Amino acid sequence: GEKWERHFGELVIRHRQGKLFTPHQWKRSGAAVAYGLRKMLLLPDLTVWTFPGEHHEIKHKAPTPGGKFGLERYRLDALAEFAKDTIGEVMYTIHDWSRNGDRDNDRNDLADWVTAPVLKLATVIDSEFEGATYRNGSKVDAMICYWRTERFVVLGDYWSQLDLRCHYAASRNRTIV
Repeated sequence: GEKWERHFGELVIRHRQGKLFTPHQWKRSGAAVAYGLRKMLLLPDLTVWTFPGEHHEIKHKAPTPGGKFGLERYRLDALAEFAKDTIGEVMYTIHDWSRNGDRDNDRNDLADWVTAPVLKLATVIDSEFEGATYRNGSKVDAMICYWRTERFVVLGDYWSQLDLRCHYAASRNRTIV
């Protein structure tokens, strides 16, 4: 977790013109949360301080043999609820180690990272079933949602498109919707 969140932070500094980021999970034993009136929301792993804002749930994994990425249902639901409460994009961002062929390779290449908006993923789940996962360091069974890898874009392409949208909005003196 934290190792690849740090690698993601390095990419932010290198490829986002030195934008700032906040890691919400580092040095924590439990989940980071936000509090509101009568509710508590689990936070994504990192926030990149841009306009309109980016929030990323970070994973280091490869697709399943069937070519899909998974995420626990409880986590998807929490991220989707957070996305509805914030103006910024909430993204499920994966360092796909299969792109460099080695799970233990520390190579941190922007081309090996993919991402997709959580709210879109929540509406197009390709399959869902119970499976083994880790929660708070313990192996448990949980419902897991899966998406074909084609639903994800390379992180660098996402950032380029985001920069174009922000540039266009600024040039038109508009708020991005």
